Amino acid sequence: YLQKADYLPSQVNEQQYNWLLKMIESIQDHLHCVSEVCDFADIFFPKKDITFETEEEKTLKTPESKQVLESLGKNLAQSSEITVETVTDIFKQVQTQTGLKGKNFFAPVRLALTGRPHGPELTKIIPVVNKDLLLKRIQRWISG
Repeated sequence: YLQKADYLPSQVNEQQYNWLLKMIESIQDHLHCVSEVCDFADIFFPKKDITFETEEEKTLKTPESKQVLESLGKNLAQSSEITVETVTDIFKQVQTQTGLKGKNFFAPVRLALTGRPHGPELTKIIPVVNKDLLLKRIQRWISG
């Protein structure tokens, strides 16, 4: 399905295959059938820019959201390895640094990184997404 949608080349090597397994594992709880994997592909592939509805853009442009994203970006950039455990630790650090929790913390993080107000667990998908892509998405909203 991902090949037909031009997310993957016609032949994948072992490294790409192993990454693909991790990607599917990170979203499997949200899939009812395998073909739905394409519905989540934009989270993992830099194929196109994420677009937002007006209300979502408002959420990302608040001073609190920028504060969360700045702190998250710095912590991710400093992390040599991104795993479920390090993402959990980074989230705790950012929450402590900003004093923001719950929806005020997770809404801007989820929107900036996935383009969606709801979806797969962030601690599962962030380690699978390319770190440079994550930082690029964060920077878009810090600078914007």
